[in-house]
Amino acid sequence: MTKHKSDIINELEQISPLLAGLKKNQTGQDHEVPAGYFLNLEQDILQRVASARKPNQPTRILHLVRSRWVQIAAAVILVTGAAWWSLRPSNTPVNPMAAEVPPQDIILNYLEQEIGTLDEEDFAQVLDNEDLQDLNAPDIPVDDIRNYLENEAINIEDIL
Repeated sequence: MTKHKSDIINELEQISPLLAGLKKNQTGQDHEVPAGYFLNLEQDILQRVASARKPNQPTRILHLVRSRWVQIAAAVILVTGAAWWSLRPSNTPVNPMAAEVPPQDIILNYLEQEIGTLDEEDFAQVLDNEDLQDLNAPDIPVDDIRNYLENEAINIEDIL
């Protein structure tokens, strides 16, 4: 044995003595297949299977779809699922505070305090096309606008 092989064997004995001893234990054992074993193997297996099978016993096939109870169960499951699907709550969260409209003075105070932080983009996100058309073309008579400006003491020239 060379020095390299003996080093490997020593290392193997240190790591796993069980693996190192396997080859030593198997040196005297020879594994031989009996003569003609593979020639008759297929016939032997088929013969064993045939003898294990019970003769003249018909195979019973169960048709689940044709069974009345399976059809009834499927119909019940289908109706229950459809009812659950149609009666389930929507995905929108329920906000009990949304049902109550705050008084107008609270809304006006909030808008007066927060109007500086709002810009045109914030309003544009909230309004849809119909709201924008209503804002662009108000149906306010010119006399009403003049009366409002005079009552509020607003100078038209300051606006223009």
